[in-house]
Amino acid sequence: MSGNTNSLPGYSMRKHSRVTTEYSNDLVNQKKLGEGAFDNIFLASLFEPVARRNLRQKYQSSEPYRHLSIYPACNDFRLRCVLKEVKEQLHATFKETDLFKVYQTCDLGGFSSKLKQSPELLALRSSIYSNEFCKLISDISGCGILSDRIDCSCNIYCQGGHLLCHDDVIGTRAISFILYLTDPEEPWTESDGGALELFDKEECDPFPRTYPSKFILPNWNKFVFFEVKPGESFHAIQEILGEKPRISISGWFHFTDSNMLTKYASREQLSNKTDKICELKNRIPRSIYDLSNKYELSSKDILFLSGWISAEYLTKANISAIRKKFSSDKCVQLRFFLKPQISENINALLFGKRRTDKSTGRHKKMSRNWKVNGPPHKHRYLKLETRGKYFLNDVEVCSTFFNLQESLFKSIAYNRWLLAVTGQTVTESKSVIRNFRRGEDYTIAHHNSNSKVRQLQSTLCFVKCDTKSEHHAWTSGNFGGFECFIPTLPEVEDSASTAEVYDTTSSEEHLISVQASFNTLSLVQNDGCDFFFIKYLSKFAPSDRYDVHFCYNI
Repeated sequence: MSGNTNSLPGYSMRKHSRVTTEYSNDLVNQKKLGEGAFDNIFLASLFEPVARRNLRQKYQSSEPYRHLSIYPACNDFRLRCVLKEVKEQLHATFKETDLFKVYQTCDLGGFSSKLKQSPELLALRSSIYSNEFCKLISDISGCGILSDRIDCSCNIYCQGGHLLCHDDVIGTRAISFILYLTDPEEPWTESDGGALELFDKEECDPFPRTYPSKFILPNWNKFVFFEVKPGESFHAIQEILGEKPRISISGWFHFTDSNMLTKYASREQLSNKTDKICELKNRIPRSIYDLSNKYELSSKDILFLSGWISAEYLTKANISAIRKKFSSDKCVQLRFFLKPQISENINALLFGKRRTDKSTGRHKKMSRNWKVNGPPHKHRYLKLETRGKYFLNDVEVCSTFFNLQESLFKSIAYNRWLLAVTGQTVTESKSVIRNFRRGEDYTIAHHNSNSKVRQLQSTLCFVKCDTKSEHHAWTSGNFGGFECFIPTLPEVEDSASTAEVYDTTSSEEHLISVQASFNTLSLVQNDGCDFFFIKYLSKFAPSDRYDVHFCYNI
């Protein structure tokens, strides 16, 4: 099985395209795949009336939403032949967005000529597309009549691969299904990761709870399916932790048309302009900019800032050079931003022996100072409760971040420095102090809370970066934790357009990717309609990511 990687490390842009009623030209007539007699690869016992009735009862009583695992589902010998043909005959392409990291083949509906050398894979495809199997799925789920259209591809998640929380609601999708082809000789275990996670819903809200309530291991010859329902069918795939690939045949059965209300679908919620990631507001009076030269700092400003910021960022020549670069690129990264005495103390507090509350095990939900911030189909990370006084287990860390936020970044002198290095007058700011945990946290691509104004994103980042190998890990982009800004295509700004297809073949010309780095301040100007996110932080990253994030209205 072969694959190719994208030129930009760690990211390939996800963009929207309009829904069309036409299928790709290379797809065969899907109705014909299910016509006539064929040798069904699924176990004949599944189609018997008693078994069908028992499966329907299990499906209807399942939680957190209707789903079913059938194990075993297929003839074992023949499915082993399918796995062999998948490895030898199919080509998989590497794809990565804010939501997933996976190798994927094209739709199997277009493989008729190529599948002549893969008879068992062809038989599996015909079995899935058959009228008999579609009727079985319809009877068990009670979803009603399904259309002739079926999406079906092979997905391979290797170590580090993942799929974050979402509900699958796009177009006419009715039932999502997965047939697992993991190695039958090496049974999958919890320590391998890669479980299918099902999320319960918050009471009275169309939001998933922060953490999943059920885990389904991708065992060999297991067939899983569930109904696709807006604001309910939230699921994810854990990061792959072992070296075994998680191979599956998966896709969707469709309705002939869809009258489904998508108001609460995860994609619709991500486009909600009223969503506010940062909660604290700080209005900045214009009077603070009343200087004889708006790009020069007073001696009083320099004296104050020199207690915090490295001296090289306070000279006239360097300020002018930074402003010139920012004006040209709309972004700049300032390394070694805080003076050494402060940054060395922060490094010791976060990543040294002085750190006493390191995360242990999966799902460190919160401490008395840090609160988990969701919902997970939008973002998940720990947010520092900024109250000035903290509980004993984390006082130094919390107080240090609180002082940075309140004493430095909200100061008059700093806001004048911000004008000097960006040439932009900011009028209001919102801020948050975040901890992104390895193997846990991320933000999904989203709009600004106010799409009518330009904004300045300011992030002071801290990660463990003491050695060359740690530095290389962060700059490679392979372990996530980087920040990405994506200009929205003109056709997406039309609210009537619907994103049924995520296209990962995008232009990288205008994309801004900011790698995680210790004691580095990033400043990025973006339009309100642009998307931005922080990529899921892998369990294999050198450390957690901490940052102080400000969003300014310009």
